[in-house]
Amino acid sequence: MRDKQSTTNALTGHIHNFDRWKKDLTRSLKSFRLWLGRNQLSSDKVDKHLSALLKVLKDDYITIAFAGEFSRGKTELINAMFFANYGQRILPSQAGRTTMCPTELFYDQSRNATYLKLLPIETRSDPRPLNAFRELNDYWLESHLDTESAEAMATALNQVTETQLVTPEIAEELGFNPKTLDKTENSHLVEIPKWRHALVSFDHPLLQKGLCILDTPGLNALGSEPELTLSLLPRAQAVIFLLAADAGVTASDKGIWDEHISQLKNRPNLGLYAVLNKVDVLWDELSSASEIKANVDKVINSTAQQLSLHKSNVIPVSAQKGLLARVKDDTALLAKSGLASLEDVLSKAVMVTKEKSLWDNVIADARTVVAESLITLENRRKQLLNQSHEIEKLKGSSGDQLEQLIENCKLEKQNYQQKMLSIKPSIRLMERQTELLKQTIAVERVQIVTDQAAKMIIKAKTTYGMLKGMRELFFSVEAIMHEFCREAELSNKMSQSIFERFQHEHHLDNFTPRLLTAKLFHRELKSIIRDSDQFNQHLKLALSGQHKVVNRFFNTTVHNVHSFFEHTRNKLENWSSNILHPLVHQVDDHRQVLETHMSELKAIQDNDASATGRLRALKLILSDVDDELVQCRNTLALLDKFKPEEKTSNILQFRKKKFYSKLY
Repeated sequence: MRDKQSTTNALTGHIHNFDRWKKDLTRSLKSFRLWLGRNQLSSDKVDKHLSALLKVLKDDYITIAFAGEFSRGKTELINAMFFANYGQRILPSQAGRTTMCPTELFYDQSRNATYLKLLPIETRSDPRPLNAFRELNDYWLESHLDTESAEAMATALNQVTETQLVTPEIAEELGFNPKTLDKTENSHLVEIPKWRHALVSFDHPLLQKGLCILDTPGLNALGSEPELTLSLLPRAQAVIFLLAADAGVTASDKGIWDEHISQLKNRPNLGLYAVLNKVDVLWDELSSASEIKANVDKVINSTAQQLSLHKSNVIPVSAQKGLLARVKDDTALLAKSGLASLEDVLSKAVMVTKEKSLWDNVIADARTVVAESLITLENRRKQLLNQSHEIEKLKGSSGDQLEQLIENCKLEKQNYQQKMLSIKPSIRLMERQTELLKQTIAVERVQIVTDQAAKMIIKAKTTYGMLKGMRELFFSVEAIMHEFCREAELSNKMSQSIFERFQHEHHLDNFTPRLLTAKLFHRELKSIIRDSDQFNQHLKLALSGQHKVVNRFFNTTVHNVHSFFEHTRNKLENWSSNILHPLVHQVDDHRQVLETHMSELKAIQDNDASATGRLRALKLILSDVDDELVQCRNTLALLDKFKPEEKTSNILQFRKKKFYSKLY
């Protein structure tokens, strides 16, 4: 078998850089956890928060999805882009062998194993959505993949092309439209996919570095498996919609685009591209190069107009010639195939998207933890410096001056305790407010509105009635989120007030609370609703027998809504646990420094220590604190470098911005 190293191109190069970038970031965050412990600034809450961020970083995937009608060359393009170094087609894409079920290719980091898992098509009779089956291993047929043999790999993966014959009634029961299925010549049976979904984990270099590839079948699968449209495709960083260059946008292509793909244009962090595959059909040997280019440009312009895309997002490619060029190491043919141009465009779109995603989900949170720790340590330094000045004055002074310092320290401690007692009611008020906030999106409340919508759908006699039930669900969850946003705004104002009062009374440097970004959650829910609403507008369900699809669609939507609220509750729980943590940390650190100072003054008074000795010890402590402050500021500066630009992002910054774990 040939070397399994991935083909070198712009996209794979950026994936390698991105993997190194993530590893550097992971090492730096782990080093920062050690820094927190070394400076007595760690706590269970902070450590748990950083652990959660590191898990997000570890489990993060770069997802590229391929969609389009049957026989447009989706799988061939995947072979050409990622698996050419195997020297043959790894995924089945030759004539007559087409992918019949959605297939995800990735590497399972948790199991560290290679395998092929197939979910039988009969599971569509179960009301649970596709995503619910991911944790139900008993439903899947699993087999080991021999990644050392390209032939064995290709043979095993051919299973995703398998079909079976069933009666039209069974096909309809499973959510297919029998009129669109192939029929046998001598019977009334129709052909349907044997498998509902395929998961392929193997140790390809790019997959090991976090690439996930989603290969989807044609219209019939997208229409009868709503989760593809509502969950899997929207999670991708780039979606490639395949067309045939010689045919342009056919009626079935337009149907898939309108019903399942076009709404993705509304997502700010997803690149959507139309790829005109098989462009080599237009390479007419009797035409000049300029005439060929004119013909290709004509198809590009027409496609862009029909799909309402910018021309730069319509890319001509010959996947077959690109694969051949890489297998034979033919540089000229590779350039002519257009494959490199597609990969260059994808690399920019994918990496800019991942940059913003990781800033929003990991780095911004980590930066807040670092900034709060920096302020706490800076305040500690101020206290130590004041103590140093006080003890400096004790050298050669009378015992009366030392007694006065001890008395002042006692008064400061008493005053400090009184201030803490006065602020406790505000803290309790904040805690009650966060409990009210949690109640607005409680599991029971969301369950009630979904149950009510489900009852409407069950009682509905028509498709219109069923879709009306879905609209009621959307209306109800929107109302819940509006209330959540109102309570979140009140919570943010309350937390700001508490922080301002605390800082005023304790004369500490200003630092701001972590605000709850409820509007971002609301925007995410609107995306779910918009995608679902647009999908049900296109469902052709007026005919009898399609209620199964409606039910599956409803179950998928309900699953997405519940998953969204569960995610929001987790974020809210993390926020409520950490919102007052900086105050508590400041209080505890201030208390410890005061108690240490009191002990040292008493030791000097009892002649167990000298002012000179204490002063020397303080200077050493201050020197250590200064060193730790430098390291903390360096970490903060490094994190700030990864903040995406507001309007444009430099895709090369993954190469330029590197963490250096040796800081610690």
